[in-house]
Amino acid sequence: MLKKIISILLITLIFNNIYCQEGNYSVAKKELDKRGEVYLKIKLDDKEKINELSKIVSISNIKNDTVFFFANKKGFEKLGKYLNDYIVIPYDKSNPTETKLKKKENLDFGSYPSYSQYVQFMYSLQDKFPNLCKVYEIGQSVNGKKLLFLKISDNVSKHEAEPELMYSAAIHGNEPGSYVLMLRLSDYLLSNYQSDNFIRTLIDNTQIWINPLANPDGMYALSDNSIYGGTRFNANGVDINRNFPDYVLGNNPDGEEQQKETKEFISFFKQHNFILSANFHSGTEVLNYPYDCLAELHADNNYFVNICRKYADTAHVYSNNTYMTAYNNGITNGYAWYSVYGGRQDYLNIFCNTKEVTIEVDNAFITPESDLDQLWLHNYHSLINYFAEALYGANGLITDSLTNKPLHAKFFIKNRDNEVLNSFIYSDSSSGYYHKLIEEGQYQATISKDGYLSKDVEFIVTDNDLLNQNIQLIPLNTGNVCFNIIDSINDNPLNYKIMLYQDDVVFKTYTNDSNPNYCIQLTEGNYNVIIEIDSINKYYLNLNCYKDSTVNIERKLLGEGKQKITENNNTLSIYPNPFYNHINLTFDEYLQKNKVSLEIKSITGSLLYNKTIDNFDAQPIDLSFLKQGIYILNISGASFFVTKKIIKIQ
Repeated sequence: MLKKIISILLITLIFNNIYCQEGNYSVAKKELDKRGEVYLKIKLDDKEKINELSKIVSISNIKNDTVFFFANKKGFEKLGKYLNDYIVIPYDKSNPTETKLKKKENLDFGSYPSYSQYVQFMYSLQDKFPNLCKVYEIGQSVNGKKLLFLKISDNVSKHEAEPELMYSAAIHGNEPGSYVLMLRLSDYLLSNYQSDNFIRTLIDNTQIWINPLANPDGMYALSDNSIYGGTRFNANGVDINRNFPDYVLGNNPDGEEQQKETKEFISFFKQHNFILSANFHSGTEVLNYPYDCLAELHADNNYFVNICRKYADTAHVYSNNTYMTAYNNGITNGYAWYSVYGGRQDYLNIFCNTKEVTIEVDNAFITPESDLDQLWLHNYHSLINYFAEALYGANGLITDSLTNKPLHAKFFIKNRDNEVLNSFIYSDSSSGYYHKLIEEGQYQATISKDGYLSKDVEFIVTDNDLLNQNIQLIPLNTGNVCFNIIDSINDNPLNYKIMLYQDDVVFKTYTNDSNPNYCIQLTEGNYNVIIEIDSINKYYLNLNCYKDSTVNIERKLLGEGKQKITENNNTLSIYPNPFYNHINLTFDEYLQKNKVSLEIKSITGSLLYNKTIDNFDAQPIDLSFLKQGIYILNISGASFFVTKKIIKIQ
């Protein structure tokens, strides 16, 4: 009898399990058919299995031994072959926002906007603050909705040598809390620019880019008038935040085609040099720092922990320690939480040399409208302070040592940066601006670029301070040009400038700082050169520089304040010209009392005759040794000089 009862119980359990699975499958299929995605949970505490699951579906959270995740149709079919003891979490059909939205004509920050209200609000900020902000449409979604960024800066129409910062929200359309948070932050920064010195300093010294809505098709999946029915995925049923190129799984980590939104964002990222950014979500309350796709820590892990700790701790202060307190008191390493493949955070950190974290702002996917004010109060100090990290670290310009042109150069910290995971940074290609965000310490960096000699630079960073250090790289295939310039009268060193020019435009200037023997490095080639003593005394020459060689330019020139004279100013006569063997020079009485230096050079600049005469008076100069041809005669005294072309004939 006992055996019979046990058998009946076993059969009942098996039947109930089969029925339960069939029921879950049926509910899941209905959700998929209606929404293109389904929300599920499963008990799983095996890290390896969770990693494999993450390659199939989109995990949103892990609580204890329960994994919460979303699946599209393709992922759900793969899931059935892998695990089948999942539980469907039906979509919450309550709609607290739709009625209110229909009655509101204008956006406020206590409710969710319609799509048209969102677009209108973005452009209204541009109209209201035209000198501080500008709207950029970087592309469109699958369904043709606008992907908008708001740029905020003091010279908003210019790309300046400043750090570029970015916030982006709602890449998952069912997570709208941060969407309103970004709209409110944009308005707050602009509205307080004149009255808040800290905000003014931030805007004056950075370029801020804010994208409140990264997935408009998901946010307004059912209607442009309401966020009700918003989906995690885009219009094609693809999670954009699993669709970026991945370090572990390659260019198509989710097995899906790269989506239109993904392509638009990648194109935008490649046009900029963001040094710090954050991607906003909801579903829990935590800051997640890299990496997501692998266990290895970022080379700047200490810095990431520090800035995440600051954000969470500030949020604790403004929430009376009731907010963002889970995990490691509000922060976690991404992979230690759960692995993500194809995420935007790792894409920006590994492929774009950026520093990005993920910020989850609410335990609920959809923040109730009644809690939006509280969400703002808990976060806005942290949001501003996070951007303010760009006011610290080490920055400067990296330029070509010859032309001063900006260089897109690599800035690699020795014994720290990871060559494979690209933790190093690059300077901005258009301005040469670099900015390394790093914690306090002493470092040595190697700056390099193809076609240039690498350069090692030591620098010391202090917390909450900014070290500015400009760096110049010397091009390869260079040679030395050394100038030895002294006063033609007293042989004293001269202060002078060396100016390189082309098409009458000076493109590089050097100053010798009283060093008569002054060397510069030039790329192999031909150069037009001006040696400038002062505004009056300028000497022009042409030189050729050769790779790995030294060209010596030696000149005795008139010092500062000496005046050039000519024959027709009644102070000097040179005759005859052309001449046979002798040439005569006649000076007025004043010039006769000067010590006079005579030089005769060939047309190519070779010195052929050099003589210094005291109390010069009219007398013939024997030039019979010269061959027939054209020569340059230089005559200089204490306060004058003359350059004259003379012709020797037979």
